[in-house]
Amino acid sequence: MKYRIRLAVEEMIWQLLLPHLKRPHIRVRVEYSLKDRHCMIRVNYAGDPYDIRTSDNSLSLSLLNNIAESISYRYDEGEEMGNCTEIQIKDTN
Repeated sequence: MKYRIRLAVEEMIWQLLLPHLKRPHIRVRVEYSLKDRHCMIRVNYAGDPYDIRTSDNSLSLSLLNNIAESISYRYDEGEEMGNCTEIQIKDTN
């Protein structure tokens, strides 16, 4: 599971967000439930609305889609870091 979490964070930050954001301001929060063996990765970032699922980086998106149970995005115009992407990862073991 830790490798799936690490891969999700690396692909999202290094391959999908940093190339797109001009002045990166990113916050990553990872929550893991030992009881459910379930992980939620929440990434908030500043800037104009940007859903990573619209990226043309098909390799990174394919990797994320293969390890994620779900990927969601929302934008809150009133927040400093209004972009929020959540990735749910469930342990396959």
